[in-house]
Amino acid sequence: MNTPTLPLQAWRYDDLVREGMSLIPAHAPAWTDHNASDPGITLIELLAYFTELLGYRLGRVTPEAKLQFLRLLEGSSWSGWKQLADDSARLDRGAVDRAIARAVDAMSRDQCLVTAADFERVAVEAAQANLGPGSSVRAVCIVGDELHRRLHGNRRRVDVRADVGVVVLPRAEIEPGALAALCETVQQALSARCLLTTTVHVVGPTLLHAALGFRLVLRPGARARPVLDAIAARLRGPAAPQGNAVRITDITELIDNTDGVDHVENVMISALSADAGLLADARSGIGVQIALHSTPGVDARLGLSLQLDPARLRRDEAGRLASIELHPWEVARLHLAPSVIDVVEQDARDRGALA
Repeated sequence: MNTPTLPLQAWRYDDLVREGMSLIPAHAPAWTDHNASDPGITLIELLAYFTELLGYRLGRVTPEAKLQFLRLLEGSSWSGWKQLADDSARLDRGAVDRAIARAVDAMSRDQCLVTAADFERVAVEAAQANLGPGSSVRAVCIVGDELHRRLHGNRRRVDVRADVGVVVLPRAEIEPGALAALCETVQQALSARCLLTTTVHVVGPTLLHAALGFRLVLRPGARARPVLDAIAARLRGPAAPQGNAVRITDITELIDNTDGVDHVENVMISALSADAGLLADARSGIGVQIALHSTPGVDARLGLSLQLDPARLRRDEAGRLASIELHPWEVARLHLAPSVIDVVEQDARDRGALA
């Protein structure tokens, strides 16, 4: 328990007497005898003495007083105070201060989840505890029926205003079974702290798989297969671009910073699918741009049979695909498309598409 530090001169006896006497003309003009023999002056001096004494005590809270404060914080059933008070003469001031800090910290923690930030914070804490130390995970809270409609199609209940959806988004890819166990752990942690009328849904991310193509120039001595394997591992790991969009610039930076890469050009997304096994299917192709400048969904395109809102395909001024917007519950998984990857090994200057 910290007490405010007051200016020392504000509590000095002489200053208090002087201030008291200076107020006499304003409040009692008829009082003209200000000598020490006057009973009124004696009373001012007495009050100044006790004020200085109380001020001194105010700034010095004893360990015994702190112990009583700790008992109030912990409640009447708490018996830990007895260990601290076995010998008041040797009461550990530091131990009492630490116990008070722990009690105050415990009281300051939210017991019920109210805001979206509350759900996200507790979900991340539960997920990190499940995944282990060093894990990276984020959570997105979606209030209302948007996530409920995604899970259950067009079926709607009478009232879903109290629905809260939480999407758990591990930064690194994990197996489906481990993801289901993770969502169950987070579900239990959130349900125990929800308000009575709140229904919480915890799900993993919806995956959007993307096939990548590019022209890769290697450094002298580097070989295509090890470098491509390293790029694929980085695209699947914690270094993979994260956020609310798949950006070509982020992918280019990741590839460019891979060991053995001199530089990369013409990074493109050739196919999109909700199923990684269908990326090679022609129906998953993102299509061929006809117009130089494009307004998605307006300019003519060949291909693009993917059931994706064209407005989510963002293009630059030249009409090239620059990014794909993601829903809050979506995570992009990036894959190499060997048929559209061109590799240049600088020592041999052999160029050829990988089979």
